[in-house]
This record gives sequence, structure tokens and C-alpha cells, in this order.
Amino acid sequence: MKRPQQHIPPIRKPDNTWAKTDLQKAETFAEHLTTVFRPLPPSLPNTHEEAILQQLNTPHQMAPPLLKIQVQEVEHIIQSDTHPTKAPGYDLITRKLPKELPRKGIRAITQIYNAIFRLQYFHTHWKVEQIIIIPKPGKNPSEATSHRPISLLPLLSKILEKIILKRLTPILAANNTIPPHQFGFRPKHGTIQQVHRISHRINPLNPELNPISYLLALLGAHHFLHVSRIRVKLLTFRRLMS
Repeated sequence: MKRPQQHIPPIRKPDNTWAKTDLQKAETFAEHLTTVFRPLPPSLPNTHEEAILQQLNTPHQMAPPLLKIQVQEVEHIIQSDTHPTKAPGYDLITRKLPKELPRKGIRAITQIYNAIFRLQYFHTHWKVEQIIIIPKPGKNPSEATSHRPISLLPLLSKILEKIILKRLTPILAANNTIPPHQFGFRPKHGTIQQVHRISHRINPLNPELNPISYLLALLGAHHFLHVSRIRVKLLTFRRLMS
């Protein structure tokens, strides 16, 4: 049985009028999200950024080829690493559909993945996200700020992401590319360990300070990215691999 869809009540606009239709609500949420998800201004000169992009886009002939994806690898991820209740992307391919594919279908998906590796081209259709709005518990549902967005990618692109991550993880670990203070999206690195780390760093400076004060809530901090710094890190990592 399908889950009942949650009804979103009228949303207050910035001019204190109300968005009642679905189109008006979508426009109100879009306007709100454009004010929240704003990239930080570039921290490098334009000439430096252009040089970094040019080097990143230059074919790296000395790089060893990636390991070929095997049918068993794709089949294992589909059967054991895809949650059946997760919502699909815009293509409406659910988690259950690949599980029902015959061996021939899994082989066809594997061939597409290997072609992506060989051609070094990730199709733009697999980068299209479907944005859905989820109300925050305990918040006023009539305010746009009381909802959070969730982006849904196509399932086949997420499976390929897991395969790429499986190949990148040992390389990053071997070169110590990820600093030890990076805890987000890393196995065996949780909030408790990070709080202990901060506590051990600050306590010698002020032993009487309450550890609870270490937990600073930076509202919307994850909405902002230093794009230039990410490019620099990508270029540095590429030089390590050359």
C-alpha cells in the first residue's frame, strides 16, 4: 500500500499573502530556497579559477584506467545496498525494479557503467534531481522556513556512485587525502567522537568550560560551499595520483 501523501497547507509569502495552489507553493518554496542555498563568493581570482578548471578538464594520459565493473558487483549492490522503501527519482525507477531484472538486464546496466568509465562521460540526465519538500516536526507548517528540501536522484546514478566510492575509498585512505578532523560521511566517525575531539582540544585552554557549550548550531552552514577550494583540492588530489 502506498503511504498517504502529506497535505501542505497554504504557505505565507514574503509579502504576507498566501500561496494556496500547488504552483504558488512551488514558486514560494523556490524563492525561499534561492535565498538559502547561495554559494559563497569566490575566494580566488578569476584567472586562478580558470587555470584550475583548465587543468581539471585536460585529459590525464598517465592516469591508470579504473578497474572494470563486474556484473557480480552491480548485482550485489542492487540486492543488498539499495533500500526498497526509498523514494525514486524523476524517472520513477523504484528500488524494487532492478531487483526483479534477469541476469541479462544486470549485464546491460554493467555495460552502460563501463562505457561511462571508458568515455569519461556521466550523462546529464542522471544528474537531474527531483526536489521534494518535507515539513519539519514541531514547526509552523504555514511558513516556508518550516520545511526542508530533499533531492532525489535516479536510482541507476546512485548505484554507480556507490561503485565509484568503493574504488575511491582505498585510494583516499592510502594517500591520507582526507584529514583526520573530517568526520562527515565517513565510516566509524560519528558525532560523539567529534565532540570528544573538540573537548580534548579546548579543555586544556579552559578546564572550567562546560563541554555542552562546544555544540554550536550553525544554521544552514551546510548550504554554502567554497567552490574554489573544492576545485583546488581536486587538483591537488589529481597531482597526488599522477
